[in-house]
Amino acid sequence: MVWPVILAAARTYAPYVVLPVAVVVGSVGYYVENRVRTSEKWSKEKPSTMEERTLRQIDSLDDPTKVQSLKYREGIPQTIFERNQGYKTGFTGRRIELGEKSSETNVQS
Repeated sequence: MVWPVILAAARTYAPYVVLPVAVVVGSVGYYVENRVRTSEKWSKEKPSTMEERTLRQIDSLDDPTKVQSLKYREGIPQTIFERNQGYKTGFTGRRIELGEKSSETNVQS
């Protein structure tokens, strides 16, 4: 008989009860964690992602004095025809492999 009254009161005053309980539980956990953890784990600073990336890039660099000549450019085609070698694009943008016949046979070139 009293349970509906208790549940209604708990529902009404829940924010006022839960907040202090959460603060107490959180602060106790914080102090317990400070006691359990060693101080060197707290003081050790992990390098940032950008620093790690920069270090990896520096490690992967070759000797900066040994540079290829500017005349030799790997991966850059010398003409536009070398760029599109291996396929051609039709009006629709669909790739047509070499040796494949285009469906546009009426087009005169």
